[in-house]
Amino acid sequence: MKSKAKQILILSIIFFTGACTSPGDANLDVYEDYTGTFMWGGQPAVDGVGLLFETEDATYGIPGDKSDFSGLFTDGSNSVEIKTDFVITGKKTVRGWGATFPEAILIRPERL
Repeated sequence: MKSKAKQILILSIIFFTGACTSPGDANLDVYEDYTGTFMWGGQPAVDGVGLLFETEDATYGIPGDKSDFSGLFTDGSNSVEIKTDFVITGKKTVRGWGATFPEAILIRPERL
């Protein structure tokens, strides 16, 4: 539940911020029904890659850490196949040794 509440709060902030900007600035599309690999690669602060969502087309940096998605990483693994909707925030995340990924927020991720 903690994870869902955090996701709802983050999305609310994003959409509220978008509502306060001019219409030309607010361009957050929801990408629906994507499947891919959701993985935890260690804390970015110690050269890990954090949370990544890898689809057929791209890899996205996801805010948070593994404990925020404990319902998905149920078997102690660091990788799981999921289906989810997501929003690309327009920010870039820097992970590991300087690798950058577009930041995305997952909406209702489900384990496959």
